[in-house]
Amino acid sequence: PSYHGSTLGALALTSYAPLEIPFRAMIQSYPKIPAPYCYRCPYDKVYPNCNLKCAKALETTILEHGPENIAGFVVEPIVGASIGALVPPDNYFSIVQQTCKKYGIHLILDEVMTGFGRTGKLFAYEHWAVEADIVALSKGMASGYYPLGAIMTRKDIVDEVLRGGGFAHGHTYAGNPMACAVGLEVFRVIREENLPENSARMGQVLKAGLEGLERKHSIIGQVRGKGLLMALELVEDRDTRKPFPAERNVNMLLTDMASENGLIIYPRRAINGLSGDHVLIAPPLIVNEREIYEIVERLDDALKRTKEKL
Repeated sequence: PSYHGSTLGALALTSYAPLEIPFRAMIQSYPKIPAPYCYRCPYDKVYPNCNLKCAKALETTILEHGPENIAGFVVEPIVGASIGALVPPDNYFSIVQQTCKKYGIHLILDEVMTGFGRTGKLFAYEHWAVEADIVALSKGMASGYYPLGAIMTRKDIVDEVLRGGGFAHGHTYAGNPMACAVGLEVFRVIREENLPENSARMGQVLKAGLEGLERKHSIIGQVRGKGLLMALELVEDRDTRKPFPAERNVNMLLTDMASENGLIIYPRRAINGLSGDHVLIAPPLIVNEREIYEIVERLDDALKRTKEKL
């Protein structure tokens, strides 16, 4: 599952129960496939002996519904909030891309969370040389200074839209010159200060620190992520990967403990939003090594105090 947005069309693509169930009567139901969630494989397989059944599920689903009925496959290159910095196996997107090309289906990447250096590349799709048809962008595009979002696509798709008369609807603030000016300046800083490269370097330091915490704290089931988009999955039993009961709100407890230490982390639940606590750790792209160590130290204390309260 991924979270793609709160408008009805984007929400219909979302599989995160607390956010989409209340609106199901209002939205069109779309076919979905399982995420490449190896830690909790929906097929009860172990990578790489699974033969990447999760990626091949795309072709199975296309054939079930008919290629003529499917316009595109929408996916986050690295699943952000809903599962928590979920990085797919390296050959996952090779299969997905081949399948989309085989049936003439657009590959649409949601890089709202991962774009503009967050994962150690300017765009997360660069990790696997994915050739997307459409890419959705926002968040880091303006670094939070101003509301800004965009789509990036091929010229032939743009030309086809224009031949059809363009988009029938627009937004009051679309094409806002202030937003675009902010976006251009942010992009200049990202490039000139080599922030994707810093994200990659500091991401390695952060991952090493989090893996150290994993060895120390048994409630950490898995450390995952790329660059400066990292996550901890929290478990009641590491050996069985049993999640904490949802009513204990362990992700919120850890978030509160971290907040008391002056550290902001992002709590969510990985199993369709209903269970499987995790937290995202996503420092600014300008973070340095000393600050990474401070983050890990504060998180270490928060984990210790969380465990004491369980």
